Amino acid sequence: MGFTSYWQFCGKFFVREGVIDVVVDAENLELAPGERWELEEFLCTTGEDREQLLAELASSLTRNHPTRLLPNRRPAGVPGT
Repeated sequence: MGFTSYWQFCGKFFVREGVIDVVVDAENLELAPGERWELEEFLCTTGEDREQLLAELASSLTRNHPTRLLPNRRPAGVPGT
C-alpha cells in the first residue's frame, strides 16, 4: 500500500490492531455541494513476490513523479560536487 502521487494533499496511514485507516488530509478545505476534487493516487496490491510488488509501487511513483536531472550537475552529496 502506498500513495503514489503528492500533488496537493498529504496521504496518511493510521495503524491499530486489525485496522489500517488510509486518510487524505484536505488541510481543512471544504468541499462545496457538487464540487469534486481529484485526490492523490493510491496503490493497494497483494502478492507473494515482494520484489514485483515494490516494482509496481516504484513504477507508479515514477509515472507520477519522473526524475528530473539537471544537465551537467551532480546531485547534492555526490563526491566531487
